Amino acid sequence: MPEKPARRPRQIGFTLLVLALLYYLNPSEARHREKLHLVPGIPSGTALTTGQPETEPFEYHDYLIWSTSSGARGKTTSIGALGLVFVVK
Repeated sequence: MPEKPARRPRQIGFTLLVLALLYYLNPSEARHREKLHLVPGIPSGTALTTGQPETEPFEYHDYLIWSTSSGARGKTTSIGALGLVFVVK
């Protein structure tokens, strides 16, 4: 009987290639801020006098092959993968 070719190294190589692609295309924090229209700008007069920022709280979470951001109360506001950011409001 002919032997079957070894498929395991090929499968491992393909899996590593996909993971490397996902890692490379993971959107940055700036990309999430841009999609949510939270690009930092010049603070307003109220923010300067009170010392309190007028923007919503923003937290970026990087999971290496995808990323998320959350706003007030820890609610997820965007999800990113493959170079794209999707708003979840």
